[in-house]
Amino acid sequence: MAKSRQLANACDIFYTRGKAVAWFNAVTRALGQKPAQFLERFGQLLTKQRPDLTGEADLDDHEIWQLQRTFLKESFASGRFRGLLPLALDLADYHYHYAAALFTPQPARPQKPRAGQLYNCAATLSPSAQLAAFNYEILDILEAGEPDLRRFCNDVKKCGSWALIYKAPDGGIYTESVIEPYYRMLEMMDGRTTCGEITQKAGISWEDAREFVEFAVAEGIIVLV
Repeated sequence: MAKSRQLANACDIFYTRGKAVAWFNAVTRALGQKPAQFLERFGQLLTKQRPDLTGEADLDDHEIWQLQRTFLKESFASGRFRGLLPLALDLADYHYHYAAALFTPQPARPQKPRAGQLYNCAATLSPSAQLAAFNYEILDILEAGEPDLRRFCNDVKKCGSWALIYKAPDGGIYTESVIEPYYRMLEMMDGRTTCGEITQKAGISWEDAREFVEFAVAEGIIVLV
């Protein structure tokens, strides 16, 4: 009975609460493990790291995501699997951030600053927007659907990417791959520093950044203060 409860907890936490439906089979296939075997091992990790755990309600989504990452690192630690780990982490990370954007409240109606006002406005990242860095180009991962991890890693260059995952005013969840300076610029939006100052800190001219900032305001990605 204790082993059955452990396996049930592992399934609830890793697969259901962990938003692993879209990538679980790809990971277990890559490791050559049956789903029950994989989840049994995850259950052992839970028992080791959280001996006080009674069920999935004891963990928040961020804690579950971190447990998934820890377990994936352990599972792909050996030589023949190590090269697949970056992609496995990318899959877990994307679906965590996607769900976080999905379950945030609908963003407020986008603001429309007057011409020339935006440069001097402070802004902050909307709660419905998630920033995430990946080992592979995120759009290549999304295009692959449920990838064969080994084939994908053999065929696609590990070039890194910076992504913005957000809920738009129309309720849709969108993923934008952006250049690193735009990503860093969004990271620095603290509600106190003006957009003009932030673009300078990010090493971008306002002329180059203005169109992206206007887009971010229009999409509800950033909120003017």
